[in-house]
Amino acid sequence: MKFIQGKPRNQWELYCLDAHVDADNEVRRIDLFGETLSHRDTIYL
Repeated sequence: MKFIQGKPRNQWELYCLDAHVDADNEVRRIDLFGETLSHRDTIYL
């Protein structure tokens, strides 16, 4: 019986979502706003 060869499950695969998001996507504006916030002003609950 043949088995399907895939990626090992114990390895991580990292990739950048930046390449998959269009330049005019609304997410870019939200990300830009988030970068302008100060970490001192952020309250963690």
